[in-house]
Amino acid sequence: MKKFLVLALLFAAGFVASAQNLYYRYEKISYNDATEKYHTDYFIRICRVHDDVSISYKDYLLNELFGKEYDYYRTRIVVNINGDIISFYEEYSDEYLPVAQFKIESDAALTSFKDFDESKSSLAEVTETFNQLCKTENKDNKPYNGWSYGGKLFKLNNNGEYFWIGYDDYWLVKKNGNSFMGYRVDYKNRYSLFSLEERNPSVVCYAPGKAACMNSLGNVMRTDISDLSNPKQDMTLWNKFINAVKKCDSSELGKMLDHQLSPSDFNEELQKDVITIIAETKNPDFILNAFKAIDAAYGIFYPSYGGSDNPLQYLIEQKDSKSVRKVLEWKNELADFASFNGQFSHASPVRKAVDLDDVEMVKTVLPYVKDVNKIICMGSKESDGGGSYNHTCNLLSFAKSEEMKKVLISAGVKTLIPYNGYEKETCLIDSNVNIRDSAGLSGKKIDRLNNGEKVKVIAIDPYFYDIDNYKGHWIQIEYSDGKKKGYIFEKYLNQYWQ
Repeated sequence: MKKFLVLALLFAAGFVASAQNLYYRYEKISYNDATEKYHTDYFIRICRVHDDVSISYKDYLLNELFGKEYDYYRTRIVVNINGDIISFYEEYSDEYLPVAQFKIESDAALTSFKDFDESKSSLAEVTETFNQLCKTENKDNKPYNGWSYGGKLFKLNNNGEYFWIGYDDYWLVKKNGNSFMGYRVDYKNRYSLFSLEERNPSVVCYAPGKAACMNSLGNVMRTDISDLSNPKQDMTLWNKFINAVKKCDSSELGKMLDHQLSPSDFNEELQKDVITIIAETKNPDFILNAFKAIDAAYGIFYPSYGGSDNPLQYLIEQKDSKSVRKVLEWKNELADFASFNGQFSHASPVRKAVDLDDVEMVKTVLPYVKDVNKIICMGSKESDGGGSYNHTCNLLSFAKSEEMKKVLISAGVKTLIPYNGYEKETCLIDSNVNIRDSAGLSGKKIDRLNNGEKVKVIAIDPYFYDIDNYKGHWIQIEYSDGKKKGYIFEKYLNQYWQ
């Protein structure tokens, strides 16, 4: 069984240029209406890390770069010892066949070599080092299942320092002669230090004691490895960002956010993410410029935790209606988009404002909503978890005050939702129950029903009423074999139909 699959070999010799290169492969899937088929395009991002706060990058379509169909599963990528040449191979039965070779310019542009030159690739050197590492017998120097238990090796510099990735391990390695000393990266810190894209990880030492990698979003992360036994997140860019936010200075915000700090990046010291730090300024002009920078780098619905996030909700949490209005005047589609992550969707932003009982905010957002009765009021995770039933709720279900109720109704939110559940028939569980001609205690009493009498659920008033210490809905029903209609409070119904 093959021990080692070379996905990338990145290393730096000296730091005269104080800049090194990373790469990130990604794909875009599009649908062709004419053929009714999906098509996948594969790209590579070449990123040159200049220093602690600045990068250059360019994206390339791999089919165009190679001049032939790109084979995602066979292609292996190698960056040479000086970090200025990238070589592409295709793997066949442990043999690496040259495909293409390029020089990486200072601005991350690629210049093709006419002929592939193996001497410009460091594949053999790093493979040999890895084989030496696998033969290490000193148990104190080995990860739990041995160095050879899968993995990828990256040479960081000419001081004998390497980065090793196992199936579920990150190690910083120091080579002394023919022996190796390994320092395992603490599991709780690995995502803030080396949150690598598993399919094509790359790590590089861009300056003495400074390592950089590209995470699953294709963003650059920097780590201080001056002490291999205690790597730390490099805070230089974070500090620059925080200082700019304090001054509400957006002049360099675009460069900091563009594939470096993403809106969802979390600051352990402040216990806040980037978008929250921006939102807390409550400065409409600064926030608008920040949102435009996010839009330019990632799209306004930026990637977050396996899905997409809507930055508007963070402004709503701050109860900052002025910034919300300014942002919605720029992009009104933010009013409707519900964030999602993984398999779960979240509620639309205006639901957050209703939850907070922020009447002013709701009045600000609702005019930008396309249809107040078609927004997502409950996330799929909430629906799965019970509580209010998703098919019979709207914004009124989350109103906490009569004032909020009036605002929503005046905006056109429906006060009655047809019930489309499978179990429409139910029965009463109490006697002498009043039936009214409309929802609420103000409705006129038109009849009385007793325990066990059968009724059919027609529709539900989505607002929650608190009556006799019971919080529930008024239900529109049919009874007397469909000859009569009226309203009953749900407390008095057998509720298996929910």
